[in-house]
Amino acid sequence: MTMLPEPTTDYRKIALVGTAPASRLLAPCTDPSWQIWVCSPDNMLGLSRIDAWFELHDLGYPEYQAGLLPYVQWLREQPFAVYAQGQKHLPKALTFPKDELIGHFGRRFFTSSFAWMIAFALTKGVKEIGLYGIDMSAS
Repeated sequence: MTMLPEPTTDYRKIALVGTAPASRLLAPCTDPSWQIWVCSPDNMLGLSRIDAWFELHDLGYPEYQAGLLPYVQWLREQPFAVYAQGQKHLPKALTFPKDELIGHFGRRFFTSSFAWMIAFALTKGVKEIGLYGIDMSAS
């Protein structure tokens, strides 16, 4: 099992925020004791605070470039940390430690951005994880 570096920030509580309308706006954005971690272009507007954004999809597919351009430009202009697979489309992004997480946890359960974000939070020594706007379903 690969050991990841110790956290450099106090990550006691992390709220992961998706886009499902039933609970998305219940995230504790006004409570400074929570880190607010967000993903999905549909969250570009509406949250009063974001501490980190996770864009873990490959942004390089040519058929998506036109539709993604406003989103990618928006991410480039944000003051908060942005985690991505690399810096090709987001030059200031922090590289998400995908390979380290696979080495630490194995490959089996990484089926969504939220699974990756939860694993990353666990490596930071988090004490509490809140899930908001995450209504995962399959049909």
